[in-house]
Amino acid sequence: MSSDFVFYKTNYMKKIIRNILLIIIFAFPLFAFSHVGEQSYIFLRVYEKDGIEGRFEVQIKDLNEVFGWQLKKGITPDELEPYKKQLQQYFYSHSGFKSSLGSYEVVFKDELSILDAGLGEFVQIPFVLNGVNELPDALEVTYSGVFDKIPDHKGFLVVEYNWKAGVINNEAIVSLDFTPEKPTSVLSLTDASVTKGFIAMIKQGIWHIWIGLDHILFLLALI
Repeated sequence: MSSDFVFYKTNYMKKIIRNILLIIIFAFPLFAFSHVGEQSYIFLRVYEKDGIEGRFEVQIKDLNEVFGWQLKKGITPDELEPYKKQLQQYFYSHSGFKSSLGSYEVVFKDELSILDAGLGEFVQIPFVLNGVNELPDALEVTYSGVFDKIPDHKGFLVVEYNWKAGVINNEAIVSLDFTPEKPTSVLSLTDASVTKGFIAMIKQGIWHIWIGLDHILFLLALI
């Protein structure tokens, strides 16, 4: 076997391995966000003087799975009114917020709204955190919504606005991710990191591929 053939074969294998790694790196975030119906969100806004407010966003078809409802696409906020108290109670009991300064109670606002995200309609459930007299540097967040009925569901927290970290009008960078095995994470209110959000997407993508045979087969097909 000539040295030129060995050199060519080595380079060829290196290129294959490099391409496989690139596919995996770029595919994981897509898997993490490709199935909108398997995701729910907490959005937070952190103000200098007005405390912290936010909202839960959950797709209607996931709420049907959790509660056994038959809500249809195109439902209006007025038609959701009879379900409001049950929704609020559910997410009250499946979430928690606290810091070194104490625990904060979730206090829901009166209105519900609907967000049509193209691939699905989300119910928006707004709230404020009661007891935030002084903004902490970190917030411990617990979220287990929908996990009891859909174990492979994914939960994400997005900080839309945070004056302490210089975040304004963010709707894309994920700050925390939640799983049935780890429903509690700590959110820094003084640090906004794109890297942390990317790592959260990678973690969720790995888990989603691991539990989904169809995703594993798709990845093999790409390779």
